[in-house]
Amino acid sequence: MVDRPDNAWMAFSSRGRSLGPTGVHPPHPARAGAGRRIPGPALLAIVLALAATGCGTSEFQYVRNSDAGTGFKIPSEWKVFDKDAFLGRTGRSASTPDPIQWLVALDGDPSPSVGHVYNPDDLARTHPDGFALVFSLSSADRDRMSLGGIRNFLFPVDSLLGLGTDDATMLEYDDSLSSEEGLRGIRMVFEFRPSALQAMAQDPSGGGSSGEASSAFSGDFVVLDQIAYLDANTDKVYLMALMCSADCYDRYKQQITNSIGSWTVKP
Repeated sequence: MVDRPDNAWMAFSSRGRSLGPTGVHPPHPARAGAGRRIPGPALLAIVLALAATGCGTSEFQYVRNSDAGTGFKIPSEWKVFDKDAFLGRTGRSASTPDPIQWLVALDGDPSPSVGHVYNPDDLARTHPDGFALVFSLSSADRDRMSLGGIRNFLFPVDSLLGLGTDDATMLEYDDSLSSEEGLRGIRMVFEFRPSALQAMAQDPSGGGSSGEASSAFSGDFVVLDQIAYLDANTDKVYLMALMCSADCYDRYKQQITNSIGSWTVKP
């Protein structure tokens, strides 16, 4: 039986690396910045990695999975880790269903480590990290999955916005993404305080969290840039996300947005 946490981060922080869909909450459009529209994904990459060509070296590397029909590009200096490295696994258990069809973890740190990626104790990192994945939904998940579900897939975005404090802000949001293959999806840039997320993990009702308390714990913010799709039959989630501190996001915004914008799904 596949463990299906309320959201990936709370499961990750309490039981180790575990990814899964979230509960769905109403959106909070009043806190959604200026509602800017973001372009859809770029063309599918055609090679796994682009090495030196001719007399020069590309500034990008291309990553794809032909079985899942996914691909993207990232800066050539970023490190790519496979699924087993990210999940800390040394072998596969044939008796345990695995909903993660494909996953690669990404680290832009000059001294890369898989431990940097989606680390609940160090989300506000000084270099971008994140991952791309294809997640197969169970029959129960399919019945309740929606755009709200993929919005909250990694973090309890709606709950953080619902605190009504300055702990969380939706900087950019577009829920109109679609494709000829019947995909529907969202692209968002979401800023939040890690301390508010920690408080919510300890008290999911939100009763123990406030803007003043969060500020006392941490003045730093994390920025999450995420693109995610549901397929036509609501069988799979196709997601790519990059995150780091707000200062880091300002420094590496072009690299991050170009990478997220290149996420391509052709199931």
